Amino acid sequence: MSKKKILFPAFHPVDPQIVRHVAHKLRHNGYDVLFVVVEKEGIIYDLINSYGFRVKKIGKSRNSLLGKILNVLLIDFKLFLTCLRYKPSIIFSPTSPYTGHVAKLLNISHICWGDTETAVVNLRSSLPFVDSLLLPTCFYNDVSGDKTIYFNSYKEIAYLHPKYFQPNNSVLKTLKITDTDKIILMRFSALHATHDIGLKSKVDENHEQILFYIKELSKFAKVFVSCTEKDLGEDFKEYRLNIHPSQYVHLLSFCSLYIGEGTTTAAEAGVLGIPWIALRPLPLGYL
Repeated sequence: MSKKKILFPAFHPVDPQIVRHVAHKLRHNGYDVLFVVVEKEGIIYDLINSYGFRVKKIGKSRNSLLGKILNVLLIDFKLFLTCLRYKPSIIFSPTSPYTGHVAKLLNISHICWGDTETAVVNLRSSLPFVDSLLLPTCFYNDVSGDKTIYFNSYKEIAYLHPKYFQPNNSVLKTLKITDTDKIILMRFSALHATHDIGLKSKVDENHEQILFYIKELSKFAKVFVSCTEKDLGEDFKEYRLNIHPSQYVHLLSFCSLYIGEGTTTAAEAGVLGIPWIALRPLPLGYL
């Protein structure tokens, strides 16, 4: 009897984090598991590989609107070919413009999740094609219907619940600091995702002010700046965070404060009990 196969597409570094414990359990119970990656920051493939899963890269995200539109055709085609060869029973993915089309064409069961109200394109392009859509109860847009399943939690609990997550202080040794040091983590984003259209990074508009702010903060704490999506330039070199992506949440768990444009990191900080400041003008239910 052939194994049932589950396909896990990943488009953001948090995607494999959300499903990796489920994927491990499925594999332990005899399922065949494959991840496919549309690379965003150059780290998703390595992150999945470090967790010991089979992974295949099928493309990378594009920054321009035209690039995103053309990417739908390209990624759809590559995902279609992958599914023809792999023959998954289920596709379990975040909402996206890609997975639903292929699942519908090949009659594959499709379950997806979301939590970002501003990701209108992803949500609208997914909903007609999915079998089930998982949303947290804090999601403030009304997407109720036969396909929608609300859960009373946050997606970050899937990998930061104490059952699954214990802080590993080896990241402190990597950065040559101790658990008695006060640590401030800052993160700036390129804001090229479809749900970021119209937004501009604070560091682009306030480069000098932010650098001054970082220097002032560094008088009281160790400041690390994470920015895998863009180059902040030489001015920020001494503060640039350089660790393996799998160590990121471990570092966050030892922080005294998080400040940044990365709202997933803000949510992770909240789950871990770390004070956070999100530099974002648009409201999100999970924050």
